[in-house]
Amino acid sequence: TPDGEYNQLGSIYLDYRVDIDSSKKLLVYGHNSKNIDMPFNILEEYYDKDYYDSHKYIEITTSTTKKKYEIFSVHVETSDFSYMNIKFKTDKDYLNHIKRLKTRSMYDTLVEVTSSDEILILQTCSEHPDYKNYEDKFLLVIAKRV
Repeated sequence: TPDGEYNQLGSIYLDYRVDIDSSKKLLVYGHNSKNIDMPFNILEEYYDKDYYDSHKYIEITTSTTKKKYEIFSVHVETSDFSYMNIKFKTDKDYLNHIKRLKTRSMYDTLVEVTSSDEILILQTCSEHPDYKNYEDKFLLVIAKRV
C-alpha cells in the first residue's frame, strides 16, 4: 500500500517516471484477478462496447485539481510495450505514438487525438479467456484529457 503495509490486493499506483499534476502522459497500474474483487477488475467491463458507450469518461482527483479524461482506445497488449514510453523527440513522434494506440483499439470510439493531448493509460492484467495463452497480457484503457 502507499504507506508500506502488505496487502494482497496491492495498490493502484502511478508510474514513478511521471508527475500526476504536470506530465503530458500518465501511466496508472493496478492488479486484476478473476478470483478476487480488486479495484481494477472494473476495467474488464470495457471489453463490451455497450459498457464503453455508457462509461466514456474517467475522472482523477489530485491534491491540486480534478481532471477528466475521455477514453479513446481499449485494447490488450501481449508483445509491444512501447505504450509505456513517456519521452518523445518531437510532437510528431508523440502524435504517431498516440495514434498507434488509438488504431489498436478493439472498437472505434470516434474520439480524435492530437499532439497536444494529455493522455492517461490505465493498465491491468487481462483475465479475458481470449488471452489465456499469453504470458503477458495487459488490458489498456487509454484516454485523453478533456
